[in-house]
Amino acid sequence: GAGWSAPFALWSGRAEGLYLVDTNRADSLGVPSATVRRALVVGPEEGLPADSGPSLAMAQSVRLEPGGDATLGPVALGVYRGDLNAGVGELARARGRAVPMPRSTGDLAAAPMVARHDGDLTAFTADALPRGWKLVLLSGFSDPDIGNYATIPDSMGGRAGLRAAVKALHDAGGKVLLTLDGGRLSKNAAIGRVSGEAWAVRGFNGKPVEENGNWVMCPANPDWRDWLTKTAVRLIRLYGADGVAITGLAGEPYQVCISRNHAHATPYAWTWGIRRLFGDLRTQLTQELPGALLVSVGALDIAREYVDAMVADTHAVTGYRFEYPLLRAVYPAIRVYEAASAPDHETAERLLAWNVGEGLPLYAPTLKAAKEGPLAPTALFDAFPDVMDGAAWPAPVATSSREVVGAVRVGRSVVLTLGNTGDEVFTGVVRLPFAAAALENPTTGLRIEPNAAGEFAVALQPLQNAFWTVLTTLPPE
Repeated sequence: GAGWSAPFALWSGRAEGLYLVDTNRADSLGVPSATVRRALVVGPEEGLPADSGPSLAMAQSVRLEPGGDATLGPVALGVYRGDLNAGVGELARARGRAVPMPRSTGDLAAAPMVARHDGDLTAFTADALPRGWKLVLLSGFSDPDIGNYATIPDSMGGRAGLRAAVKALHDAGGKVLLTLDGGRLSKNAAIGRVSGEAWAVRGFNGKPVEENGNWVMCPANPDWRDWLTKTAVRLIRLYGADGVAITGLAGEPYQVCISRNHAHATPYAWTWGIRRLFGDLRTQLTQELPGALLVSVGALDIAREYVDAMVADTHAVTGYRFEYPLLRAVYPAIRVYEAASAPDHETAERLLAWNVGEGLPLYAPTLKAAKEGPLAPTALFDAFPDVMDGAAWPAPVATSSREVVGAVRVGRSVVLTLGNTGDEVFTGVVRLPFAAAALENPTTGLRIEPNAAGEFAVALQPLQNAFWTVLTTLPPE
């Protein structure tokens, strides 16, 4: 999304594949004078022989002021042998020097489950919090016109009612982030009527871009960024919230802007602007409200160095193929909460076991998913409070059943996470990607030692998860 804000791609076959990485850093410069628009080109291309096989390429668009110059690339192209993990390894090595995410605060390390709720916060406290969903991204708390965030409907008790609902959630052990739209502003909102048209993206036809009664904002415009960051700080203070979540940017179509009033010389400043917007938010929150959380609604590589976490619905996008999210595979320490909801209950049960088994923190995109979906293994999260915040071990865990998935998380301790996505009891073996002396369950005291082949015999009920502390004979490298 957002015009390749994650500048890499992977095409994986059965035993080989292609990868592509753009290492250009123009989006990280202080001014957007040499940024480009990227587009993915997937073949086989017309004119090539029918048996030429797949192709992967990047198209780049650039427009410069007279006398200006830009560097395109360098772009790394490669072929790898092996399965998907081999291709991910190539990408991870190529992006290994990228700026990491900030270290997680205690609020997130102890919150392996996050839900999004549109509406009355008291309903979330009553229906979702008791099921373990302690962190909520709250939208629908204000006037339906995007931008009128300080106008609270009477149905929610006005400003005093929202403050009271936030306090009640805090008293019950929860946290609340207010959701703001980083990409749109209603034409009917007070600020939209005054400044929306001036701040909006202007396409090549010179007209401001609008969508369903909303102006599409230019993130490279400093006036828009300044208003949004100040609004975020003001709202957190006003309602006692724990931070903000930004929607309307991740996965959105790339926008070209030719406005001469937005302080960007090139029309291709979209991804630069998104990165700068998250950077401005982080700077303002750190200065004004130390400890305030910043979350991206949608996985967004270009915001990675500024946000505390992201939430994503990767499985819905990929058609519930149960594929490991590529962004987290490339950045093992990234904190992306993955949706464990599905159109039917059976798929949701398997998805929950799969997500937890792969060590992915959980995201419920709606209150209904949080209160009616399968029960998450909160007892496991309580016993291993920081497991979902640990970095993923880059090599996979092997099991004797395709229905059982596993991962190794490295945080304050080394933890093995397992999930049985099948309908039968699993009694088989697990092989870790490194030597280990034993597996231990800190709650039951059960200890499992490896067999002569270095494998661990475990049992796991259908659609269930298990976590084990790994006692290593060699420290992880």
